[in-house]
Amino acid sequence: MNLIKYLLLIISFTCISKSQIPLFQEGSVTFSKDTVCVKYEFYPNDTLIYTIQAFDSLSTNYEAPLLRNRREIVMFVVDSIDKKFRYHLSRYLVDYSAIESNSEEQNIKVESHPWLNKKVSIVIDEFGKRYSYSTPDSNTALVSPGGPFAPYLFFDLGLYCNQIDINWNVRSNIEVPENGIPFPLNNNMTLLKFREPLDTLDQKVNRVEFIRTGQGSYEFPHNDSKATITSKTNEFGLLDISINDNIPIHYYATKEVKVNINQNNGKIIPGYNYYTQYFTLIKFSSPERKKKAKE
Repeated sequence: MNLIKYLLLIISFTCISKSQIPLFQEGSVTFSKDTVCVKYEFYPNDTLIYTIQAFDSLSTNYEAPLLRNRREIVMFVVDSIDKKFRYHLSRYLVDYSAIESNSEEQNIKVESHPWLNKKVSIVIDEFGKRYSYSTPDSNTALVSPGGPFAPYLFFDLGLYCNQIDINWNVRSNIEVPENGIPFPLNNNMTLLKFREPLDTLDQKVNRVEFIRTGQGSYEFPHNDSKATITSKTNEFGLLDISINDNIPIHYYATKEVKVNINQNNGKIIPGYNYYTQYFTLIKFSSPERKKKAKE
């Protein structure tokens, strides 16, 4: 993943030399045939179901890694839209299975996880910026199948319109409740750009390419006290958003996470996580959208 750090450095210098478009305002973009505009658009009671196909490599204290082929099905439901046009979403893990291998055992089948059916709520705007988050049982310490620093859907895009291959950046300091309780903290710098629109999964989509670096922390109970996992992350991703429906169709991410587990006795255990993860929309239901289309 050192290549990601190199690319981030190169693209950062490119941003200085090119015209960079900030948050979209009327009249701030000169529209041309290579201008792309994206946003999220939902209606109350929209339901989106995604498969997650992931390949994880996890290691602590320089030991042989746990290798995991993970499959999840997650569901997002749009509970409401408030007066500020922010979307109130609920997320559920509805199915989980994995095949795990370590230095002692191979191809272990896992077909359940404590995170199953857990409700997580987030509030986002049309660009994916997060405003609040919650879960009904926030006092129970638990991590999702991917762990506290796994890639997640619905992150801040930062703007509405820009030209293809022109970079912009977004800083974010958020909690990610879909990855764990207590909520893991992520402090990121993301560099994004639009690629050429394309057809994928029978959908015409706009593609967002990004590189992200960041730091994170996750605090959890340990031996009648608390321990903390801190992280440094590098990530590359491609997000495809439907041109017709303005919803995520497919999301690919590869992520390197270097961690330190800080125990309450002062001992620090190093480790790493490598993720390759694919989100694919498999079902989309929007009664309100269909109703409006008939009017």
